[in-house]
Amino acid sequence: MVNKLLADNQIPAEVDKDYIAAFNNMDKFVYRSAQEGFTFALSMYSSKTQNYEDMNNENRKGWYTADGMVYLYNDDLSHYSNHYWATVDPYRLPGTTTTKDKREDGSGEVTLASDFVGASQLGNRLATIAMNFNNWNNSLTARKAWIVLGNKIVFLGTDIQHQSAQGAVTTIENRKLLTGEKYSYYINGQPVDLSKEVVTDKTQSFYMTNGKDNQSIGYVFLNQLPTYAKLDQ
Repeated sequence: MVNKLLADNQIPAEVDKDYIAAFNNMDKFVYRSAQEGFTFALSMYSSKTQNYEDMNNENRKGWYTADGMVYLYNDDLSHYSNHYWATVDPYRLPGTTTTKDKREDGSGEVTLASDFVGASQLGNRLATIAMNFNNWNNSLTARKAWIVLGNKIVFLGTDIQHQSAQGAVTTIENRKLLTGEKYSYYINGQPVDLSKEVVTDKTQSFYMTNGKDNQSIGYVFLNQLPTYAKLDQ
């Protein structure tokens, strides 16, 4: 029956559409850009939701999965399903600002003191999201915002302060690459070799590509910032 339905050319296919879903009661946000073929999602927490849950000996290192973690879905359809969580560094999730302190498995399940977390939208291609953030042990605070502008997403962070002797870091991206694909990387428009760590004092842009437009990703920095980038295998 299913094959018959699939073969019936009289049944029109559903047209992919732009949409925004602001799940403010659960502190999550999703933006689908049908025009550009990508989806952007954001995971946060607040006074009404917990940062993560460690249960039944699962998700033991989910410490930062709601600390403003960003998900970018493009034409690499297997990115988050093909061993992503088994291999990603749990201390360096994209979009998060964290201290460099070591964590114990299952530690720090908390709610946020602030309820200033949520999103608003204008139509299906414009939105603003904000998070007044304290980390799990109050050793780091920040004010973060994201602005959806159609084919662009603006990330903003201010008043970032910490009390950790180990320091703090903001992770811009942590991408799993497709096996068998050849990637090129550019910082400030210049090709770089990420087989070893590349430290840049004043970063204006970062671009990674495998030659396929809808699997390539670019970042432009509003202020020139020190960054480091490396390819782990």
